Amino acid sequence: MYAQASVGIDLFELGEPLDLFKEIQAAAAEYERAPSSRLLLFLLFALNHLREWIANAGFEVLESKRQSRGLEPNELLFYELWTMEEFRLINSLCNRSKHHVTRGGSKTSVTQGMTCNSPCTDSLGQTYYRIDGVDSRAVFAPVIRKYWEWFHPAG
Repeated sequence: MYAQASVGIDLFELGEPLDLFKEIQAAAAEYERAPSSRLLLFLLFALNHLREWIANAGFEVLESKRQSRGLEPNELLFYELWTMEEFRLINSLCNRSKHHVTRGGSKTSVTQGMTCNSPCTDSLGQTYYRIDGVDSRAVFAPVIRKYWEWFHPAG
């Protein structure tokens, strides 16, 4: 259930969470065709932090509010995303890159060239950014879908 924030974010042309989601969609479409480390990092950071834009708060504020009174739908989304394994993986990699953690966590790899398990639309020289052996696009897709459902409610 998407409701536009009453106070804009005031970050250049990104005035509200939907603006960031549109940037995510454009980057994801480009990443689908031609994955790159630039797009990978943008998607990790943006998918991780969009939930804070939507909730208009971070973990500490929401935890305090959750203890004392009910949460609004945009704040509940913050916690719903956390139940997704894919989101927790994105969060972990985002924090790992931000804090330059060099060990622990998921194993990441970069490979070149199509394999028998590759999507038919991939090029023969496709670059794959894998997380624990899984194509990162498969990690991003369910989280993007969850945000899509938030911004485009049925009915």
